[in-house]
Amino acid sequence: GVPFFMLEVDNAGNRFRKAGSQGYPQSRFGGGCPKLPIHAAFSQPGQILVEAVEMPDGAEFLCVARTL
Repeated sequence: GVPFFMLEVDNAGNRFRKAGSQGYPQSRFGGGCPKLPIHAAFSQPGQILVEAVEMPDGAEFLCVARTL
């Protein structure tokens, strides 16, 4: 199947839940993780934001963000 992950976060970026069998682009050190549209979603409540992101290693992800 298609690699998929889901995050539930608050305005400060604290993760409450993470789901998905593969694909979460998290870097432990060095800031190599993609800029996810999470914080932009908090500034636009109710809007669905879609953005393509690329990792330093060339891996690509389609991110969808929305407030609940």
